[in-house]
Amino acid sequence: MNPKKLTIIFICYNCGEDIAKNIIDVNNMALENYAVDFIVFDNASADNSLTAIEKINIPNLKIIANPDNLGFGKACNTGLKNANGDYYLLLNPDIELSQNSITNLLEFAQEHANAGIWGGVTLTEQGEADGKNAWREATLWGFFCWAIFLTRLFPKVKLFSPDDYNGITWEKITPVDAITGCFFLISAELWKKLDGFDERFFMYSEEIDLCRRARQIGFQPTITNQATIVHYGGGTTTSENKINLMYKSKLMYFKKHWSYNKYCLARVIFITAVFLRAILFQPTVKKNQHNIWLKLLTNQFHWDI
Repeated sequence: MNPKKLTIIFICYNCGEDIAKNIIDVNNMALENYAVDFIVFDNASADNSLTAIEKINIPNLKIIANPDNLGFGKACNTGLKNANGDYYLLLNPDIELSQNSITNLLEFAQEHANAGIWGGVTLTEQGEADGKNAWREATLWGFFCWAIFLTRLFPKVKLFSPDDYNGITWEKITPVDAITGCFFLISAELWKKLDGFDERFFMYSEEIDLCRRARQIGFQPTITNQATIVHYGGGTTTSENKINLMYKSKLMYFKKHWSYNKYCLARVIFITAVFLRAILFQPTVKKNQHNIWLKLLTNQFHWDI
């Protein structure tokens, strides 16, 4: 029997050494019954990322050096365009895999093929579940709770944190609305059926959008606690860029999937939230945070959503 094929893709932006380490780790794992190949799509890194990856020198590694930064979604689409795997596994550079992470995830995928998209549990450096491996479908109430700090003030109260899975005890089989893109396994057949990520999302929310589209045609993204990774997070963007990209993508998602009136209300809530943060983070105390939110207050009126 011919082995199944697994294609693992990393999107690189000034993080070549981290990716090289993960490729070596995975290449040394005994992934029985799978032929594994790697794709690294470089989004115009400005450091020696490509040099670090090229040093690996293994035959099952393909490096695509792009002259421009396409963002996460478009880079994945482009990198996987000619992939021949039965499964595609998206991995972040800023992760640490355990020896059986991928094996267990693949076994789980075969046992629960109807899910179409599979993920594991992301852990902190202390080995505790960080609650960021999956997301619930976004709600207007959840966005409002974030805006007026209820989510931060009462992090353990589910009423005020309806859009995340914080506090949940992950089971061996846990259906979820969306799986994070840092440890994201999808069948190649489903990926092609959905035409990959919506490239209008430069970074953030693209995996939530893809999972929603998968659910709309009868698939059910599912998490297993048998596959875990440590996710360090935030390794390739500055805080200012991260905040801009995150909330622009969130509003794009709202506009795509919500009614016009609901989207307009979300924009009002967002403007209020940004204004509150610009005021509360006083420049004499937290100048950097004050400047980020103040700039965002202006920038968001120029976003092409």
